[in-house]
Amino acid sequence: MKAQAVETHAASNLTILAADEQEAILDFQQSILRAVLSRGDSRSMVVDICHLAEMLLPNAVATVMLQDRVDGKLYVYVSPSVPDAAVRRLNGLVPGPGGGSCGNVIYRGAPQFVSNTFADPRWSDLREVAYDFNLCSCWSVPVLGPDDNIIGTFALSSFEHRSPAAFHRKLLDTGATLIGIVLSHAQWQDSLRLYGRAFEAAEEGMVVTDAEQLIVEVNPSMQRILGYTRDALIGRTPALFASGLHPEAFYASMWQDLSDAGAWSGEIWNRRKDGEVFPAWLSIKAIPGADGRILNYVGVFTDLSSAKAAESAIQHLSTHDALSGLPNRTVFRTRCEGRIESGVAFALVCLNMDDFRSVNALLGLAAGDRVLNETARRLREVLGAADSACRWNADEFLVMTPAAELGALAALCARLAASVGIPLFIDGRVLSLSASQGVAQYPDDAANFDQLLAQATSALEQAKAAGKNIVRYARTKANDTAREHFRIAQDLRRALAKREFELHYQPQIDLTTGRLVGAEALLRWRDPDRGLIAPGVFIGIAERTGLIVDIGAWVIDTACADAARWAALGHRDLRVSVNVSAVQMRRGGFAALVDAALQRHGLSPTQLDLELTESVFMDDDAAMRTAFMDLKGTGTCLSIDDFGTGYSSLAYLRRLEVDRLKIDQAFVRELTDDADAAAIVSAVISMAHALNLVVVAEGVEDAATMLHLQALGCDEAQGFHFDRPLPVVEFEQRLAQRAAAGHSRH
Repeated sequence: MKAQAVETHAASNLTILAADEQEAILDFQQSILRAVLSRGDSRSMVVDICHLAEMLLPNAVATVMLQDRVDGKLYVYVSPSVPDAAVRRLNGLVPGPGGGSCGNVIYRGAPQFVSNTFADPRWSDLREVAYDFNLCSCWSVPVLGPDDNIIGTFALSSFEHRSPAAFHRKLLDTGATLIGIVLSHAQWQDSLRLYGRAFEAAEEGMVVTDAEQLIVEVNPSMQRILGYTRDALIGRTPALFASGLHPEAFYASMWQDLSDAGAWSGEIWNRRKDGEVFPAWLSIKAIPGADGRILNYVGVFTDLSSAKAAESAIQHLSTHDALSGLPNRTVFRTRCEGRIESGVAFALVCLNMDDFRSVNALLGLAAGDRVLNETARRLREVLGAADSACRWNADEFLVMTPAAELGALAALCARLAASVGIPLFIDGRVLSLSASQGVAQYPDDAANFDQLLAQATSALEQAKAAGKNIVRYARTKANDTAREHFRIAQDLRRALAKREFELHYQPQIDLTTGRLVGAEALLRWRDPDRGLIAPGVFIGIAERTGLIVDIGAWVIDTACADAARWAALGHRDLRVSVNVSAVQMRRGGFAALVDAALQRHGLSPTQLDLELTESVFMDDDAAMRTAFMDLKGTGTCLSIDDFGTGYSSLAYLRRLEVDRLKIDQAFVRELTDDADAAAIVSAVISMAHALNLVVVAEGVEDAATMLHLQALGCDEAQGFHFDRPLPVVEFEQRLAQRAAAGHSRH
């Protein structure tokens, strides 16, 4: 439609041009429209437009600049005849009254025709560029996007002072319209490719039919659900996999809803290729054409097979303890022995209720059973999917956990003890119970399950003898390490009270301009006895004890205060990034805390970037989803940190309202030496840009890696190649140095 509009508009205005000028304009637009129809490369077509315009205006060069949607600045898209040195000086052009012809097009929203760039005030910011490259005059017009919004400019710069004739204005107008068509066409093709990938990656089965209900496309999940190949389904109707269990009235009602509302959803029984009948939730959407007639139907299937659920229920009854609902002794032993046969390390926790006999004696066996059932429920609540528990004896529970690191193991035991210690109400009485725990680890403490159980039981007896409600380990060294972790936790409380923490800032660099655009705030602990302590020593303990909530609040408040101070010094565009723990997100009121810090220091939300790991974004817990949406409501930037080490998928990323993506340094550091790492980084950058995300690479240690990232189109980077994490005073000195260097260049 836009191509037709170009031809109609051109024909109505050609009468004001001479015959040879009319012919030139028509040849100009027709050559480009033919290229669009042949699906040529969009950048090459824009280059061709520039070359053709330069042929029609001798002694001039053509330039196309596009406005960046993130920073609002103009960057050269193509300028085939302009020297690279000039392109570099034009990139990052800020729209404004002195921003040249192109900058004023964006600023004023109208064409700009400057006949003398050496004197016109509209070129006050670019005067040196005009002098250095002899750009005597410059005419620029807007380039419009699909929604008729200005997305960039098309300019002709001449090496002589002159004003545009009617032919030149028509040339610019036609060229800008053609460029808009080319870029919109490319964007449309990119969208089609993205939708295609989403269709292929969807977990739900999807089927598309034409208006006559003949299947024209199915995705891989639909083929898997039904057991048919794509070729076996194309050209058939959905009657192929109908179960035959629904009466005609069911389908009549379905089609009536589709006719009335254009959509239908409900439960339906279907039949797989192997004959198995299964329930599915089906959603159908009618897709109309421009004239309102139905062109296609799209169906989305979710398998609701209840047969497997029934089998699972039967299996559960045969493998679980009837009182507690936990796996029985046989299943638990089998799981532990399976890990031993595989040589996989794990720990066995033997947990015993302290003074449980008094409950039975005071309240009776039935009350005791209720206590055990509630204890089992609490254990399940604490344990993750990788852990397993069972009721081994009357009031003794066993927990198998893959947690090999002693700190994580100690944290698990602390959570188990805290959960058991929550008061419960039985027959009008409040019971406060506790539990002692003994821990043994495979393979360090034993070679088989029976030996491991004996070691854990022995450690439990030591815990009971030491006063109950404590944890003992089979090895003396493990007990020493646990005590060290406890000491660090105590010292962290003191450090928080006495403000022994400090922030160091590592600069983040724009790879296109070389400007310092942000800084990541990195926590350090200056202990009076041990000196400066890196976060790897204490962050895990802070998270396991919950101290990370108060420490994290201090970090956010301090980072906001520092950023506000830098803004007052003139660095208003500088962004500060802060790492956020999942523990902070799970605590209520985190978004309110962030918003309060921003308000307290008068900091713009866009200057604060909160970095969260993939696991936080992928957490499907309702409370976490609410916390995430509340955080988005503050207006702060959100980044996925250490991308590539988790399990984010393209389909999931499309649903996340994030702004930035940080590539994990493990891939960045191998970029120049490992072809697989390079391929991963390239794919991540392309994927992120398709989703309009800014890409940041961390761990850039040398110039070769930086250049490789620039070639791949990475937006920003940080690492020792640019600067180490700096104490706040040194970082502010670095800001002053860069500001002085920038002024000296101007």
